Amino acid sequence: MALTKSVSLLLSIIIISALLQNTIIPTYENNNCDCYQEDEKPIATWKWNRYFNYTEIVDFLRTLKENYSDLVELFSIGKSYENRSIWALRLTNRDYDESVNKTTVVLIGGHHGREYISIMVPLYVAYQLLANYNVDENVTRLLDYMEIYIIPVLNPDGYMEALYHNPWHRKNTRPIDEDGDGLYDEDCPEDINGDGIIGLIYNNETGMWEVEGFDNDNDSKINEDWVGGVDLNRNYNFSWGYEWGASSNPSDPTYHGPYPFSEPETQAFRDFIIHEIIEKEKNVTFAISYHSGIEAILYPWGYTGQTPPDNDTFISLGKIIEKYTGYPLIQANQLYPVSGEWGDWLYGLFGIISFTVEVFVNYTEKAKLYTEVEKYINGTPYIDINITAYFNPIGSLISKIGRKNYLAVKNLALLFVPKIEEILENKSVIVIFGYPIPISVLVDFTLPFISAILFATIVFIILKKRIERRY
Repeated sequence: MALTKSVSLLLSIIIISALLQNTIIPTYENNNCDCYQEDEKPIATWKWNRYFNYTEIVDFLRTLKENYSDLVELFSIGKSYENRSIWALRLTNRDYDESVNKTTVVLIGGHHGREYISIMVPLYVAYQLLANYNVDENVTRLLDYMEIYIIPVLNPDGYMEALYHNPWHRKNTRPIDEDGDGLYDEDCPEDINGDGIIGLIYNNETGMWEVEGFDNDNDSKINEDWVGGVDLNRNYNFSWGYEWGASSNPSDPTYHGPYPFSEPETQAFRDFIIHEIIEKEKNVTFAISYHSGIEAILYPWGYTGQTPPDNDTFISLGKIIEKYTGYPLIQANQLYPVSGEWGDWLYGLFGIISFTVEVFVNYTEKAKLYTEVEKYINGTPYIDINITAYFNPIGSLISKIGRKNYLAVKNLALLFVPKIEEILENKSVIVIFGYPIPISVLVDFTLPFISAILFATIVFIILKKRIERRY
């Protein structure tokens, strides 16, 4: 009998030791400060020094899923007008799904095609969270006790149009006959002087500055019928249709569409929020939409200058983003009015604390809009503004901008997961070798091994008795 107990104990020690060695459990600090500085960790050929096209983005997301399968769910929330999938990540330690009441964060990028950096930032945040799980104890605690949804590019069609054809493109690509001639998308911007950029030229007849190009449809108008579309960030059904902050003119960059949620991209995000968040009663602590063109942290309301009911919460949380990014915190309407906008919709209909974080502007390019004109095309005043550079940093700055926004998300999110003291006080948690582990998780891991030990023990006893009888 003593031999049986010894063998059982030895088997238990071997199996549990192997389990603990293969399941790295973090050491937690007793504070939420970020003192951790990790190195850049590019995946394979994906380095943070250039902008990925749509195909590369999808490959990148699938690589994250493959490399961090225990922490990543990858799924499509819908299709764009050109039938591209709109992908979403769910980042969390799924082993804790049933044992922990998790909080939720939602991050989204790429509402506007020409704002490439607004896509790279959430991609960077996703990767750094995954790469630092079981490395940075605070990140580990985040993904154990929180789920983070990331939709890196809501407008893939507009992004590809801006990346490869028209760098001014902002909206989606649903065909619209802006000039009413029965033709669609036939008169787009072009580089007519061969300087490598599409700048602004002055129209002496209208007294307006227009984007550089030819009169392709011979109607004496220049660039009046671009590819698409609708401004997705004016297409939500909260304060939709207000003429301040949006436009009913299809040729305007802030065209709000024919009706709320007229576009497949906004429909996809709406359905994601309703079916994945609201119907499942997720506890969303905050949401962020990334943009570029200025540097600022914007919060509701956009359609009115009235103070939102949760103004103090917006200010206190926004100040944390401000601390790590350096962007000023501004109520959206104080910057400019906007209607039918995503943040007003999320907050106005569902009470979700929502920020729009504008991550970059090139002040050198911006200054060209306010300086005396010195260049001409065939005698016509010309401003050689590089609109891609205006909205997006050079490749070497992508990781710098990504990192400070990652730190902002990380440290803001830490407010909404349990501190180590709270974890230890939770009766559903057991401490093993100084590490807090939910009992249900421990049972899920160890129950198959315990069953195997019991079975082996029974077999050993039966065989031992047979041997004793024989001799």
